[in-house]
Amino acid sequence: MIDYARLAAALVIAAACFGTGWTIQGWHKDSDIAALKLQQSNDRATVAEKALTELQAGTKKMNEAATELTGIKLNLDGKLDKIGRDLKNAQAQKPLPADCKPDDLRMLNLKAAIDAANSAAAGR
Repeated sequence: MIDYARLAAALVIAAACFGTGWTIQGWHKDSDIAALKLQQSNDRATVAEKALTELQAGTKKMNEAATELTGIKLNLDGKLDKIGRDLKNAQAQKPLPADCKPDDLRMLNLKAAIDAANSAAAGR
């Protein structure tokens, strides 16, 4: 005859073992998922740090170029102001002849303007 009490106890023990195994397996999978999420977060942090470093380098380069451009502009503005004054003085001192050929002073001033623009374009 079958002892139902022992069978029930065996089923309870089997169910408890199955439940315990299932819980432990769940903990193991949760641990694997947490490790994968941590690795993914570390990878994203590495990419973000690299992007930040590149952004900082690009910003520094842009600031240096802007500073250089400001110096070139100030230098060119000063030269152009002087050239403009010289051209006005040349006009006042000696108006253009009727045949509209620029005299030597005007040609010298125009050459100076061209040289200043070329120097600025070359970054000098």
